[in-house]
Amino acid sequence: MLHDYEMQNGWMKLETDLQDMRDKDLTWNNLIFRYSEELTKFTLNATLQTLNTPDNLRRWNAATDLPCTLCGYKNVTLKHILAGCPWVFKVENKLPREDRYTWRHNCLLLRLARSIVNKLIEVNNKPEGKPQTLQRFVKAGTAPVKRTRKVTHSILDKARDWKCNFDLPEFRQKTGKILMFPQDIKVTKLRIDGYILSRKRKICILGPEMTAPMDDNVAKWHQKKSEKYRSSVTDVKDWEFVDMAIEIGALGWIPPSVTRQLKSLGFTPKELNDLKQDLRHTARSCSYVIYLNRFNKEFHTWRIGDTRDPTDPSPVLDTIPDAQKDKSSKDAALDFLANNISTQLDVKEELAIEEELAIEESLLDYPH
Repeated sequence: MLHDYEMQNGWMKLETDLQDMRDKDLTWNNLIFRYSEELTKFTLNATLQTLNTPDNLRRWNAATDLPCTLCGYKNVTLKHILAGCPWVFKVENKLPREDRYTWRHNCLLLRLARSIVNKLIEVNNKPEGKPQTLQRFVKAGTAPVKRTRKVTHSILDKARDWKCNFDLPEFRQKTGKILMFPQDIKVTKLRIDGYILSRKRKICILGPEMTAPMDDNVAKWHQKKSEKYRSSVTDVKDWEFVDMAIEIGALGWIPPSVTRQLKSLGFTPKELNDLKQDLRHTARSCSYVIYLNRFNKEFHTWRIGDTRDPTDPSPVLDTIPDAQKDKSSKDAALDFLANNISTQLDVKEELAIEEELAIEESLLDYPH
């Protein structure tokens, strides 16, 4: 029946495994023990686009020309509220605190960063060499049974000196500065959400580069982020680069590409399922808070979920290599320019692109 409705069946058009969503997403276990009644109502109504947003109130003849309290636009949609309000990009983003969209992004990135830090510690403590395979014995007089088992190889198996860093306040407290692309690999203005690298094997994972757009914009952002970071390192020799653009929909949709990329880091099926459940819950909780504060210009943020310091202990937190400390004055000047001038330009450029796309997408849904 939902296929007959243009608005309510939007989530069914996403590139996803509906069986996996039905079996593992809003299960009875999640609904009873994890999701509050209010969060469950919000998630279901937001997915079916039946919340009392200004455009719906106008459609239902309950009110006309209601403005967004933040920016003043009339008859705005849920997409505008959760990811496309220009006041958030132009005003709240300039305040000395996280704006509401950055807050959701950072809550998701922090949850992912915790899992990656733990995985790197686990991998670095393993002995080097090929993983041992179990020898199967066959009873005398019986024929061996051929079994095909899919083997998942992790890129992390290639080294045991993995380091990482993330552009989060919790990680910046340790380094004292904005996270830039590792300058010993390439001096560039590129600012990135996070990176994982092995200097011994010269492998660098560009990401996870996190984005939390509306669910139907996930594919667009994945392509844009991948192209941006790949093109920035095409001239670097002797290094292997791996793209890792991660998109988590504002309403909790996780595309298949995210599952594939997390598998490449060696997460087990159970670890992967637990992580995806946490990311879905975090995205929905943050979006629900953003929705509740759609009239509030004095929005102050906090961290949803585990509040422990993810860098303590921090054996895999990347810092400036010792060789970097004895640089020439020319290299030092380049670093200064990269960290203090081009960073500002890059941040402004990134915000301008995100603002343009988000506002454009939200305006497409306005009733005229």
